[in-house]
Amino acid sequence: MSDEPNPTPGEDKKILLKILYVFIAFLPSLVGIASFQLKNQGQGLIQFLFFLNLICSIVASLGLAQGIKSDGLQFLLNLFLIPAFFVMNVLIVLFVGCSGMGGRIAP
Repeated sequence: MSDEPNPTPGEDKKILLKILYVFIAFLPSLVGIASFQLKNQGQGLIQFLFFLNLICSIVASLGLAQGIKSDGLQFLLNLFLIPAFFVMNVLIVLFVGCSGMGGRIAP
């Protein structure tokens, strides 16, 4: 027998939601990298990726900070996470695009 307590179903759901929010945070990177494969990139692609990045960064930040009881701390965490996710997504797509690996699955 194990001495570790079994997590309740509510805790499992919270952990899965946090993982989902992290996935949402980096979804714009996946879409940006996948867009390197497009032969005819329209004028609106950059604007679409910008707004997708902004919306996903906000949603992920709000979702990850929702369990914090202090409103002030929650606000400060959101103030930090939104631009952090945004900049990380931009840098990921920029570095993958400049490395020439954009869209390649295997070496």
